[in-house]
Amino acid sequence: MDYHILKEIKEEHKKHGELIPKIEILFDEIRKDLDLKKLENLQKILKELKLELEEHFFKEESKLFPEIINKNNELLITNLENEHIQLLEVLSEIDRNISRILNGENIWIEFRHNIKEFLHILNDHILKEDYQLLPSIYT
Repeated sequence: MDYHILKEIKEEHKKHGELIPKIEILFDEIRKDLDLKKLENLQKILKELKLELEEHFFKEESKLFPEIINKNNELLITNLENEHIQLLEVLSEIDRNISRILNGENIWIEFRHNIKEFLHILNDHILKEDYQLLPSIYT
């Protein structure tokens, strides 16, 4: 087991977890003020996050998961891989939402739903990996 990879993954989980409340605050400010400059900033932040998550998920799926998969965690790993896909799809949908809003469409309810869904799945996903999957490596 490459413990350097585990350390990187844990650090990335911490970083991504700390982004959740920051994104929530920024979203609330945008919604309250209908501030399109902040909306563009959020779009930039989420595009960067998507690139980071793609790299993170690749690292997990190509390096970590193959080394640790067994009968006890196979279903959990499959579910985590499915969540990787779901998170990237919701991020793509959010990007489309933002572009539509910047073009004058009134889809704030759909946008709010997608942001909340993304943040919920991301938080839940990090918790599953940190408190279910990673501790199982050491047992």
